Amino acid sequence: MNAICGFVLRDRRHPPTPTALRRMAEALPLRAGAGALHTHELAFGGFACYEPFPALASNADARRGSVREPDLTVVCAAELYNSSALRRQLHDVLPAEAGEAAIIAALYRRYGLDCVKHLHGAFSFALWDTQAERLLLATDAFGIQPLHYYCGDQGLVFGSRIKAILEAPATPRRIDLQAVFHYVYFSCVPTPHTIYEGIKKMPPGHYLSFSAAGLRLEQYWDISYADDPRRLADCAPVISEYLADAVRVQATYDGQADRVGAFLSGGTDSSAISGLLGEVLHRPAKTFSIGFAEEDFNEIAYARIVARRFRTEHHEYFVTPEDTAAFLPQLARAYDEPFGNSSAVATYYCAKLAREHDVTTLLAGDGGDELFGGNTRYVTNEVFEAYHTLPRWFRERWFEPSLFRLPVPNRWIVDKARKYVRRANLPQPRRFFSYNLMHVIDLRTMFTDAFLDAVCTDAPLTLAAEHYRRVETASMLHRLLYLDLKIAITDNDLRKVTRMCELAGVRVRYPMLDHDLVEHSGRIPADLKVRRFRERYAFKQGFKGFLPGETLAKKKHGFGVPVSRWLRRAPLRELAEDTLLGSTALGRGYLNRRFIEQLFALHREDRTNFYGDSLWVLLMLELWHQSHV
Repeated sequence: MNAICGFVLRDRRHPPTPTALRRMAEALPLRAGAGALHTHELAFGGFACYEPFPALASNADARRGSVREPDLTVVCAAELYNSSALRRQLHDVLPAEAGEAAIIAALYRRYGLDCVKHLHGAFSFALWDTQAERLLLATDAFGIQPLHYYCGDQGLVFGSRIKAILEAPATPRRIDLQAVFHYVYFSCVPTPHTIYEGIKKMPPGHYLSFSAAGLRLEQYWDISYADDPRRLADCAPVISEYLADAVRVQATYDGQADRVGAFLSGGTDSSAISGLLGEVLHRPAKTFSIGFAEEDFNEIAYARIVARRFRTEHHEYFVTPEDTAAFLPQLARAYDEPFGNSSAVATYYCAKLAREHDVTTLLAGDGGDELFGGNTRYVTNEVFEAYHTLPRWFRERWFEPSLFRLPVPNRWIVDKARKYVRRANLPQPRRFFSYNLMHVIDLRTMFTDAFLDAVCTDAPLTLAAEHYRRVETASMLHRLLYLDLKIAITDNDLRKVTRMCELAGVRVRYPMLDHDLVEHSGRIPADLKVRRFRERYAFKQGFKGFLPGETLAKKKHGFGVPVSRWLRRAPLRELAEDTLLGSTALGRGYLNRRFIEQLFALHREDRTNFYGDSLWVLLMLELWHQSHV
């Protein structure tokens, strides 16, 4: 996918220097290789677009990501899945094979700022209106194509990569300590923050206009939820129809369907996409899976069931601790800010496997859980909500006083019951995040006093609560789905998969985030998503008879990597200890040495992944600092 950058100056008396734009543009490529760089110097700034995957020669002009005309300049990183419909709509002003940048320019001329409401797909773009002297930035509904910006005294700077913004003159490079705290809490830096002070992420579904009148950030799209009851027969069958159409459009989008494959984890989303891809292409789909020697993390058996069912051209790779240790420096360099999702390792090796088999585009299943209620913690929340079906007088006047005050013979059962009641009584979204290490320990033992004095420890939950309360719905489940779409999808999963695929030299597309499918998911009632403690009920009903029975019946596993286990032995254990207990890491003043030592000790004693996953997040924080700061 393309990457863009540029800037617009406030002071119109001093024209920009070409070297400033060139430095920014040269920071866009993530990996070496063939690509095309288009730069446009403006009277008050400059735009640049980097295309790492040159289009087919026969279609080179149609797919260019930039347009320069007397009244408008557009650069974009865009795949517009409704481009055919838009070309028909704009046939009087556009040639039949107009590229994405030209489509955006024509829509702007017709609809002004509302042009973004007509775009469906994965995109970010920058548009300069010469007459109005106005800059317009926009990103797609889920932030698949990220965009960042910095607005300072000299003007506004933007870029697909933060690294490009840092190359602009007068952009500060100060680490934002509040963002560090957010990262440790969420394992990523959530929108609108970045790891650098003053640099912001564009929220998904938003546009930004910048002119002499100032800066304005507006939301143009958001998912909506219907709480009205509906019959399963009206909801479930349509899901497969929408997804099939999304797979067809995305697999054939650039005319290179013979080089399209699919991630296949063995879960319902990737399995459905893999099966539909074969139907769309009228040939066996190319599928790619990752396995591990650790059986409780290994879902290869389920991937093989799906591969046999749809007769896919199937490929596998087993990731090892040695692979992970060797990849860590490259992983830390790949992200412009700390990123702590360990499944990025598996994603990279899977994308690399696909590229080795001549696949240049992968279809991924991300988003399905958050649209259709597929995460285990949604069911867990239903379990906690069941407690509140008991009469309030019974809970508060009899049961809880007895549970917490009276002596009982079976201590283990009582401890479990007390933990359940405590979590059930927490307000949302505090309950949703109550598993977090930072709610389990005393923060004063974890962080230095100086660090805690510089941050607001309530900020992560405040941000989560803003998402939770913003959506208009009476359903707690829908509020949790919305919260996960904003953080777990936009800030975590999409960042993970998109960047790792880019690093491996592969495009990635997300059929689950198709516009029509997403809007349909919002119309499905909550009780058809999680039903009687069963996750993604309507989705599975919609694919009954198509997916193997084993796939529909399997418990939710998640795309996990056994890094917690690997951190107990060489080579990762020594790497983590040397890194986190080294003078460089401790000298940053974030974490207390005693806490790090205790965390390693707890990890050695505890057989779960809880403490090991936290160690991984802290390890990636330090490795990122060593690579970038």
